[in-house]
Amino acid sequence: MITMNKSLCLLLLSVLFVSACQFNLREKPNRNSAEETATASSESLVRTEGQYTIFTVDGKERTTIIQGNSTQPENGAPVIFVFHGHGGSADKASNGYQLGKYWSDALIVYMQGEPGVPGVNDPLGQRNGWQKDPGELDDRDVKFFDAVFAHLQQTYQVDPERVYIFGHSNGARFCNVLWNMRGDHIAAISSAAAQGGDLIPNSLPRSIFILIGENDPVSPYENQAPSIQLARTLLGTDEGTAITNGYMTTETSPAGLELVTYIHPGGHELPPEVLPLVIEFFKRNTAHNSRVRLYLSSYIIQHVNLR
Repeated sequence: MITMNKSLCLLLLSVLFVSACQFNLREKPNRNSAEETATASSESLVRTEGQYTIFTVDGKERTTIIQGNSTQPENGAPVIFVFHGHGGSADKASNGYQLGKYWSDALIVYMQGEPGVPGVNDPLGQRNGWQKDPGELDDRDVKFFDAVFAHLQQTYQVDPERVYIFGHSNGARFCNVLWNMRGDHIAAISSAAAQGGDLIPNSLPRSIFILIGENDPVSPYENQAPSIQLARTLLGTDEGTAITNGYMTTETSPAGLELVTYIHPGGHELPPEVLPLVIEFFKRNTAHNSRVRLYLSSYIIQHVNLR
């Protein structure tokens, strides 16, 4: 193991950072995600009807609302996938969140779930929802994400380093499924009123914004709270770095990853004041930065002993 003083270490970090930026640092893909995405568009049909873009995936029509400027930034537009809660729709999410007003350069993709997944207030699964675990319903919703993501890459000028997922309730649980299965495509996650639990430890380290209501009657606080520690362990964030502002607390890891928690006294709802905070969190985090930071952190841990 190399032993060096802090000044020399900083110089080494600078050199490593430049080197890392010159190479395409790739992580191990999740569960054949590259193959799935590459073939998704050829296996699905796409058409538009008014504000809707409709995909046929495995013989079933799936609905999205894709919003964004007609011209994208030169370096590509960031993309935010939005997943509504159980019983919701793309229309309700689009009208309720209006995320485009907080990030005008972004493509906002409001995804619509399908019946078939039981919910707390829908035991027969008759309302729109999302798969809750990898492999459930033959991964119908993961395939839907793959098809839409492939379409965006072919149709728009998108920045693959700035792809984000945002979900509430059942949609948040599905965000954690995507994090676990498609984390190599995702820069950061926002998960509100339903958390990943045992899906988190086997996911790629990515910054996450976790929102929990202390009086949530649908997904109780005590069921959601353990996911905070699981995310903290995965990301390597330090509670000693925590900065609290109102209901929001931000922790960082030595690699620069963020664990943001927003613990409010309300219930299952998503407080509207949190939306611009989530967007600012997304803007701070890119997939490229995550890879470089983890690369540098791993190198220092393995090779450098500071005096």
